[in-house]
Amino acid sequence: MYKLGKGKMKPKQAKPSTEEIPPRIEPRVLPVNGVVQPPVIPPPERPGRLTNVLESLKSVLESLWRSRWSSYFKEPVDATKLCIPNYHTVIKNPMDLSTIRQRLNNNYYWRANEALEDFELIFANSSLFFMPGTRVHAAGKQLYAIFRTCLSMIDMSNETELSTKSLLRRRKVRPLQLERACPVPSKLPRLDDGACQTQEGDDSESESDVDDEPDGEPVEFDSTPNILIDWQIYLVEKNHSLRMLQCLTKRKRDYINWPFRSGDLWRQYSQNIRYNHDVEDKLDWETLRFMLDNDEIENFEHFIEKLRTMFQNALACFPMDENVIEATTALNAVLESRLGAFRSSLTEAKKRIQYLASKKLRDYNIILSQQDSYLSSEERFSYGAGSYHQYR
Repeated sequence: MYKLGKGKMKPKQAKPSTEEIPPRIEPRVLPVNGVVQPPVIPPPERPGRLTNVLESLKSVLESLWRSRWSSYFKEPVDATKLCIPNYHTVIKNPMDLSTIRQRLNNNYYWRANEALEDFELIFANSSLFFMPGTRVHAAGKQLYAIFRTCLSMIDMSNETELSTKSLLRRRKVRPLQLERACPVPSKLPRLDDGACQTQEGDDSESESDVDDEPDGEPVEFDSTPNILIDWQIYLVEKNHSLRMLQCLTKRKRDYINWPFRSGDLWRQYSQNIRYNHDVEDKLDWETLRFMLDNDEIENFEHFIEKLRTMFQNALACFPMDENVIEATTALNAVLESRLGAFRSSLTEAKKRIQYLASKKLRDYNIILSQQDSYLSSEERFSYGAGSYHQYR
């Protein structure tokens, strides 16, 4: 096929070779109704291709897509729907998993490094816009750990273009079998039930795991009632924390609380090379019990925060172990189901302490006023008797 131009016959330009490929330029796309959709069709002047590494990255994408942490990153961010009008002002180049999937299917990329840049862009945008401690920021960290683990299983040293025959023979993309490919054991050893048992006595489920009674009777105070009230409230908070710990570590829940019996084993069987065991808190049942016994827990909400941190650490340390993930998820469900009743009980206990304390304080003030009245009457009586004897 030839193209006419100024009276001369010129052949149509062929696709550029690897050395002649122009640099990648991503034009900035303006948001439409709060959504930015990056292009997914390769431009005519810069065609894409399919290589062996890009084909492997499809399996990585499927593994990320099926992860429980990927829900925030599957589609482009809708700034209008999420009420974050400044998102596209802060994030200049949005990216999401569905866009990468379309680009891989449309042979948008020329080499695998371009696809990796888009993957990295998702996690960089998440860390830039969403503050630490938010759900999206935490999900981005967890998904990034899975991404690095999947990427370590791909040989990227020799990237070659796939032929047409290999494209016709390629099979349906499947997620990586991470459990089989993991070089370290995928299961934590399950210690004996008595190795770190925190509950003694009967295992039977009581009508309620919550005891809304304060730890002991309200104290009798003399001159500093406020200090003693705060101490009594702290004892109630500590008592509820201990009962929550006993609720989660019952023998009938050994099938879901076993990953947290010994935090020392995490370093040996960790599946995430990016997990820093020296920086992250080492939390297990024994450590939490020690912190409660030594008054290192400030209140009940502080204890719940420690529990959630322990669960997040387990998911970050073992991102590919289905047994750990299922056990942690089930135990977190137990925590959330009991949390409302514990908080209600704690609120009622605090109200009762405040009521009893105020009643004791009123009685104490009445006694003081009666003593003052009695002493003043005695003084008047003694003064009157002395005057009587003097004039007599």
